[in-house]
Amino acid sequence: MLPIEQLQYAISLKKVSRVTQNLGRRETAPEHVWGALILAEYFLPRVKRKLNHTKVLQLLLFHDLVEIEAGDVSFIAKETEAQKIKREYKGFLRLLKKIPASMRSHYKKLFHEYEAKKTWEAKFAQAIDKFEPMIHQLEYKGDWKKIGLTEKLLRRAKQKAMEPFPELLKAFNETIGYCKKRGYL
Repeated sequence: MLPIEQLQYAISLKKVSRVTQNLGRRETAPEHVWGALILAEYFLPRVKRKLNHTKVLQLLLFHDLVEIEAGDVSFIAKETEAQKIKREYKGFLRLLKKIPASMRSHYKKLFHEYEAKKTWEAKFAQAIDKFEPMIHQLEYKGDWKKIGLTEKLLRRAKQKAMEPFPELLKAFNETIGYCKKRGYL
C-alpha cells in the first residue's frame, strides 16, 4: 500500500458501526471514542490515583482501532470473551500490516497495554470504555429494554472495571440509580 492509502485505511474506523444508535442511525466507533475521551477528561482530575493523562488519552484514542479489521461486538452478544480476544488479535495482526509503518510500534505498545490491563492507565481506559455507552444511551431510553439491558447484566459486564476507581464506581452506581428511577431498567 502507498503511504496515502495506509493513512486512509488508518482513519477508516469511521466506517465501523456499533450496536448503539445515534440520531436514528448506528453510532460509529469514532463517535464512541470521542465520548470516551470526553469522559476521561472529566474523570481524570477527579480520581485520586495518579495517572498519566496523555497515556490514558492515547489508549482511548487507539483502543478500538482494531475494529477496522475485527468489527465491533456488543457486550450483550453471544460471543465469549475468549472468542472476542482471538478475533481481535487476528484483526490486530492484519491491521499492523496496513497502517503506516511510523505508527506500528506505538500502536502495538498501546494495543498490548490496553489488552493486558496491567497498568492503571489501561485499567482506567477500560473502565471509561465500559461507562461511555451507558452515558451515551441515556438519550435513547427505549433502546434499554428493547436490547434487554438489566441492572444485573450491566453490573456483571461493567462494574468490575469501575471498582479500582471509587469515583467512577460512584458515578456508575448513580447512573444505575438514575436509570432505575426513570424507567430505563
